[in-house]
Amino acid sequence: SFLYASSVFEAEDGYWVFAIGGDGTGNVQTLRTLLFSSEGGFQLEREFMHTRKSYYGACAPVTQSRGGGYASGATRFGGGIDSLFIYRFSESGDTLSASYLASDTSMVIRKCIQSANGDFLLVGLHYPPQNAFLCRADSMGELISFTVIDDVPAFFAMGIAEDTDRDLYICGFGQSIELNNSNNAN
Repeated sequence: SFLYASSVFEAEDGYWVFAIGGDGTGNVQTLRTLLFSSEGGFQLEREFMHTRKSYYGACAPVTQSRGGGYASGATRFGGGIDSLFIYRFSESGDTLSASYLASDTSMVIRKCIQSANGDFLLVGLHYPPQNAFLCRADSMGELISFTVIDDVPAFFAMGIAEDTDRDLYICGFGQSIELNNSNNAN
């Protein structure tokens, strides 16, 4: 079994850790919240979703909410279709809501932020084909838009930021694609 911590936040009573953990079989992983004391002692653990085990799903991107608490994008796998959710948590780590956003073939959320107007912005990978996506949900987790970014082939979105003018910047990496050149004799 394993535990992969992806986000840590200082809290009044210690540190909240958002993580993914395996069940020891290699088949199932769960998204979890864990509380540690200020001295690092383990306090409690809560599971909030089961997901498939894959390196694509090895992120539980979490952001602090402006109104208090936290929000996280999460992917639930089910029979060839992935469903995207946004989870909202209280300041004490309790799940407040899980809002369905979208479903398609394989989709993984890599980063979640809250914008200046209170909307949640999530970026990630959508495949096949290998494209990035940008998902916008309001502060209550209701879907506003879902956009596939397909103008860059095989682009893996890993992060998103908003500047003071509310312009969005998406970063990531891509794969180079070798084209067959018909003028090449080899």
